[in-house]
Amino acid sequence: MTAFVKQYGITFPIWLDPLGKAVEVFNNYNLPSSYVIDRSAAVRLAWVGKISREMLEKYVTPLVEEQ
Repeated sequence: MTAFVKQYGITFPIWLDPLGKAVEVFNNYNLPSSYVIDRSAAVRLAWVGKISREMLEKYVTPLVEEQ
């Protein structure tokens, strides 16, 4: 994960889940899976499968830039 974060210059927090709590919370056993959770704890986006840089820029960047 660290290499991915560095490679794409991601500056927002990343939730690593070594104990598998996300599997319980989201009831999702698919890997990879990604979620964008806003400051109010609402799930704004969810993906099952690989995420490309284009997807990050198109969908995640606007959410990060929200105030």
